[in-house]
Amino acid sequence: MARCTTGGRIVPDAADMAAEIQAETVARGLSRTRVQISAGVAGECSDCGHMMLRLVGGLCAFCRDGRLPPDDWEPPVINLPRPREESVVMPKSVQLPSSAIDAIKAVEKRARGLGTSQGEAAADLIVAGLRTIDSEGVRTPLSDFDVEELLAEVRLRLVTAASPSIVEALTTRAELAERKLAQIQAAFA
Repeated sequence: MARCTTGGRIVPDAADMAAEIQAETVARGLSRTRVQISAGVAGECSDCGHMMLRLVGGLCAFCRDGRLPPDDWEPPVINLPRPREESVVMPKSVQLPSSAIDAIKAVEKRARGLGTSQGEAAADLIVAGLRTIDSEGVRTPLSDFDVEELLAEVRLRLVTAASPSIVEALTTRAELAERKLAQIQAAFA
């Protein structure tokens, strides 16, 4: 790349000018090909089901491009952080004194009747007691509406109770099943 000098000035030759033109052309071409790359997230590809380090629109690169992974390809092992669990607020604890024997028995009886924990039974009893006390702390008698609700519950339980004929049929069926099970066990012995 010889340069000619004319009057103390350096004049570029044809090779220098061609290199400059080529560099400008390449730079212009590269600037036109720059595309914004979408942000990706790690996770499970919604198409192939592999855990991948980068998903765009829920798809891995293979599924986005419509190509199959190489035969010797193995999906990456990703240890994603566990999702943050919201801190559980511990409920306040209320304890009954040991001298409140009647209250403790009532809670235990209510827990057995409802099939719940003693804490839930105690809360249920407290709420039921609050319903019978007005805002001034004075006990009020049960209204007719409350009595009607109680009677409706009693009626419902009587209607849904198993009749002796149903209990007898279920017992017969259970005994028959036990006999068949004993025969099968004897056959395998």
